[in-house]
Amino acid sequence: MKLYQDEGYNQLAGCLPLLVQLPIIMCIYNVVRSPLRYLCGLGKETIDAILAKATEINPSVGKDQIAALNTMREKFSEFTSIEGVAALEGNLPSFTVFGLDLSQIPKFGLDILIIIPIITFITVLTLFALMMISVPLNAQKNS
Repeated sequence: MKLYQDEGYNQLAGCLPLLVQLPIIMCIYNVVRSPLRYLCGLGKETIDAILAKATEINPSVGKDQIAALNTMREKFSEFTSIEGVAALEGNLPSFTVFGLDLSQIPKFGLDILIIIPIITFITVLTLFALMMISVPLNAQKNS
């Protein structure tokens, strides 16, 4: 409280925007990680059947709905026996943006997807540096 009274700096000013953003980010993450439920509108039983069939075809799928969706896209005819799946033909969600398939995991080496974490790192570092530059300027203006 003394810091706020003496310098006019509110300690919670940095946390308040995060308290608003965090629930929204968590909801978006949940939607992206569960495309069969939220984007395709399928029920739990149908999703479990799709995951079981996708794991049978590709054992590395497990409980990953995005990997199951990619397996469905590749071998859709094997999933048509599952109730509710036939209606999805041609309407499966795509995770391709600017020609990059964002459902793939970047690998070290010569992979174009490795550029996404690099750009993210550079952006965060730049924003942090800009924020650190502006903080001393605001402190000098107040004194």
